[in-house]
Amino acid sequence: PKAMTYADYQQETQQSASLLQSVNVGTIALGARADLVFLQSAAQVELNQAIDWAHLRRMFVGGNVVWDDGEPVVIPAGRLLTNKYRATAG
Repeated sequence: PKAMTYADYQQETQQSASLLQSVNVGTIALGARADLVFLQSAAQVELNQAIDWAHLRRMFVGGNVVWDDGEPVVIPAGRLLTNKYRATAG
């Protein structure tokens, strides 16, 4: 399979927000709900460049750190969206 690029990741994020029909998802703003991914990279990257997931430094999901400096962080389960985006216990 093709490696995911920064452009692919951006597009998937925007599509998810659109499918959830929420203005509060898929953006970084005060009061917005966002999952964030922090990668260590060169000062500038091209959108068509493949993401090197070995450079993943920190990931936030629902405001909780779930990945920190190369290690997963155990947190209580959140919600899993399934079947037409119906929230279920995770």
